Amino acid sequence: MLLKTIFYRLNLRGLILNIDSRRHKVEYMCNKCGKLRVMFALYDLKTEDLDSKGYVEITDIHNCVGSKLTPITLYVDASYSVRSQFPIEVEETKTTEPLLGLDIPLPKKVKIGNREIEKIKGFRGKSIRSIKINDKLRQTNFFLDVSNKGYELSSTSKMSLITVSMRIKKNIAEKNAKKWLEIIASTIETRIMLDETMLSHLLVYLEGKIKEKPEENEKIEVELLLSNSHIISNESLLTNFKENRSKTFPDWTKAEYSYATKIIQNCCTSKHNTLWEVYETVKDKQTFAEFLSLVRELRKQEVIEVEKMEFFTLSDPQTK
Repeated sequence: MLLKTIFYRLNLRGLILNIDSRRHKVEYMCNKCGKLRVMFALYDLKTEDLDSKGYVEITDIHNCVGSKLTPITLYVDASYSVRSQFPIEVEETKTTEPLLGLDIPLPKKVKIGNREIEKIKGFRGKSIRSIKINDKLRQTNFFLDVSNKGYELSSTSKMSLITVSMRIKKNIAEKNAKKWLEIIASTIETRIMLDETMLSHLLVYLEGKIKEKPEENEKIEVELLLSNSHIISNESLLTNFKENRSKTFPDWTKAEYSYATKIIQNCCTSKHNTLWEVYETVKDKQTFAEFLSLVRELRKQEVIEVEKMEFFTLSDPQTK
């Protein structure tokens, strides 16, 4: 076990040393278990990312005291310093335990806010009549109401931090729709940050798929859509794709090859673009769902790399 732990730490430190130096490090020591946790931001924080007090909230979920998975809300300032932290309870209350040296108040009870999801082109509201996402990690209800017709169903994530409720058209099989809700709830629960604008695109994606049981590939696509990730590649991978594409992707059409090439080229020249930014740059007549499908396949074949924000444990007092 000791050798395994040392090997893991060496590999982790090697990974961190190889991370692009332009990234910003977010580091903190958990007040409950003492673990030193680190995450490298994929992009610069902009003024609009910060709240009125100059902080952005991010979430870290890790094995804490007693190996219990515990979500921790972190207040991060514009210089990427963690100014405050507190654990999120499954109930609606949060800890009021004071943190020495910090002037950020921790409320006894936080009122859940409400944010309407923007209805965008492509979402007609015919299959999905309404949606509500109760997000305890971000203390927000995200919602969109189109019609009160149909039937309601809901799903709650593993740690009961996310509940997704929908009103669905009556002719859609409940067991199929329920599977989609389970995927959405579990995916959102694992997000360090949630780009709420992508919830609009999620509804467009789901509208054409919710009638059928989700396949494993579609689960991956939902995770990509909500990942807040960046996709990158390089000239060597692009050359390899061009030389071997007929063997690697024998069933693709000429149009798919051409579109995939545009995606990879963009990932070579713009190393810090989100999925949506790449799509907006390369799209022609393709839908976002078609784009996600190609990205998933390119990632599977290691032609592109999807970088996501995630925390790593640098040190753990329990293993010393």
